[in-house]
Amino acid sequence: MAAGVVAWCAGLAVAGKVAYASLAGPSGGERVDDLKVYLTSTRGLNDGAGLYAYHSGIQDGFTYPPFAGILLFPLNRMPFLTAAITWTSLTLVSIAILAVTAGRALSKTAHGFTLLSGAIFAALAVSAPVASDLRFGQISLILAAPTALAILNAGRSRVPGLIIGTLSGIKLTPLIYIPYLVTSGSRRNAVTAALTFLATIILALIFLPRDSLHFWTSTIFDGTKVHAFTSSGNISLAATLQRLAITGNLGTAIWCITAATVFASSLWRATCADRNGNHLAALVIMGAASLAISPISWTHHQIWLVLAAFTPVRGARNFKILWTTTVLVVMIAPLAEARPALTLLTASLVPFRGTVGWSARDSLAWRTEGSFFRIGRFVPRLKYLR
Repeated sequence: MAAGVVAWCAGLAVAGKVAYASLAGPSGGERVDDLKVYLTSTRGLNDGAGLYAYHSGIQDGFTYPPFAGILLFPLNRMPFLTAAITWTSLTLVSIAILAVTAGRALSKTAHGFTLLSGAIFAALAVSAPVASDLRFGQISLILAAPTALAILNAGRSRVPGLIIGTLSGIKLTPLIYIPYLVTSGSRRNAVTAALTFLATIILALIFLPRDSLHFWTSTIFDGTKVHAFTSSGNISLAATLQRLAITGNLGTAIWCITAATVFASSLWRATCADRNGNHLAALVIMGAASLAISPISWTHHQIWLVLAAFTPVRGARNFKILWTTTVLVVMIAPLAEARPALTLLTASLVPFRGTVGWSARDSLAWRTEGSFFRIGRFVPRLKYLR
């Protein structure tokens, strides 16, 4: 219990310092540049310019669906510094919610919960994704927290479906959880999420018809035109292929095959993890898949990889220690070049507890509508995963 409290206090100190440094920049809050883009873009709704007309000095503009602009518009009623403080406070609360939600999924006792949630919060606080999110005033963590709450509590209630559908209307990446809701047996939530997402599109079309048309016919296809698309900070498959000079029709073909493989394997593994009770693994696996498949996966999007360090894995004790240590080092140190590989490992290869394994001992059984597909006997046994 004491160690958990110390971890919480240490995490709060670090996160608070980073948040203060982000707000008290050279121009009194000007450092939260992405928030400034959000606010300036939504002001375009006042003067008729629209959401997608504004571009910053480095040509960054509003890239989210128009429904996000509707929700962000009230922030324009505040002075910029007040809006920045409010936004940063919401981000800090989101970090705490992530830690509490993951800790609850992992622990069965109050003492264990305090220790695990504190360790997770401290790791998140010192990680590169949180530092990047706070520095730029990004929306990523504010969306990640309700996503985790919804996926880890997807039961008979339709609230998780409403959450996922609404979040998908703000940013498209949570859409990847809708197929997972179907395969994991939460079909009512999947239908609710899909209908809610459709409702956000219709609502935006009613109030912002021109911006809606612009987004769905132009902005959504301009991912590769975003500033610094091929920098090491973007760990998506598309950016990785471009950094390797694999472009044109060949690059598109390789991306399609790779993305489809990652999605299929991730969905399979996440479904198995869910049915075996490791719901945190399912959340992390699909989150990592979204990082790989999305055209843009900046550092502040990569929060799922930090949680992967605490997701239970199968194997020898040394393997578990190695996995946790490696993930934390890669996600805390400036090692962006290693994160594409870490993303693929998390999504498709690492044997989280309850996922499809790579040994005959695990049988590789996956139940779908009462049927079993057993392919384990065709897979070589890897003894270190036993």
